[in-house]
Amino acid sequence: GYEYCYHEDTIHERKGVQIATADYEYSKIIVERICSLCKQRGITINKLPDMSGVRQSVLDNLMNGNTFNPRISTLHRLALAFS
Repeated sequence: GYEYCYHEDTIHERKGVQIATADYEYSKIIVERICSLCKQRGITINKLPDMSGVRQSVLDNLMNGNTFNPRISTLHRLALAFS
């Protein structure tokens, strides 16, 4: 696997857990984009699990900042739901 090298200034703490700032920032971008797409299409976040096949708990964890690196398959299913 790959080794990650983080400098001290690239660590972000959320709910007592240290994560790489890049992961935190990407997560924020993903959440903002999901919200934007839902708003543009008149879809509620709660409808996404039915549309995408992504479990409600997985989506809740992503949207609430409990998951910082969602699986590619999760992002793909969400993308397909918006297409």
